[in-house]
Order: sequence, then C-alpha cells, then structure tokens
Amino acid sequence: MSYVIYPLHFETAVHFGQPGRGGRLDEACMEYPADALFGALCAELAVAGEEESLVRLAEEVERGDLRLSDLLPWQSRKSDGAMTLFLPRPVLRVERKEREQREDYQTTCANATLRKKQKKLKYIRASRMQDYIRAMESGTPFED
Repeated sequence: MSYVIYPLHFETAVHFGQPGRGGRLDEACMEYPADALFGALCAELAVAGEEESLVRLAEEVERGDLRLSDLLPWQSRKSDGAMTLFLPRPVLRVERKEREQREDYQTTCANATLRKKQKKLKYIRASRMQDYIRAMESGTPFED
C-alpha cells in the first residue's frame, strides 16, 4: 500500500473543535479525527452538487481503496522547507529490558522532573519515535 501525505495550508485561521462537543469556540485541539474529515469532505461535495464525486469517494473508502487518517500537526523548517511530522505520544506500557540501578538523590530528582515533562508531551516528532520507545524500554527519560 502506498501512502501520500497532504500538508494542509490555510489562508485564514481555522478552528478544530473537540469532536462530539459541538465545535465550541472556547475549546480547540491540534488534531482532527479521520471520521470528521470524511464527513466534512462528503458535506462539501454535497453542497457543491458533486454527486458523482461524493459517490466515488464513499465507494473508495468503503472498499478500502482510500484510507484517511486523523489530521495531525506538522511544521515546515524555514531554512530548507523540510517537513517535520508529529505523532501522538503513545500511551502504552513497555516492559523495561534492563533493571533500574540505584541513582543518587540529585539524579533521581532530575530524572523525575524530566519524566514529568515527558508525560506532558502530547506529540513527538515522527523521526524521534524510536528514540522515545527506547527511552521507555530502558527507563531513561526522553528529551525532545
């Protein structure tokens, strides 16, 4: 299966409301679920009178020929335009490969602070995901 990434650029400000919360203006999020994207695409095609395109989109999704993912944040580097993709921080328990060795008090405090910062991370650069998983396996804090 081939994958295509479409970076979305908006000419004006956009607001992604929390799904299932009625799109309240006082709450926003950085991602947009795939089912909401599919619904929005269908609604726009219907409003534009594009019935053939709407049917084709629905059929391709139903057959599995087209799969949509959640919209996730990305960033373009100013120096060379390279794209940095972000993925949600995995919330999974990884069994550590090594047993923890006793640390001195200062190291324990420093690592505890880094772990608290790590828990607050909502997204991780896709290029650093393997580093994050290795850090979880070894019990060392992940620094992004």
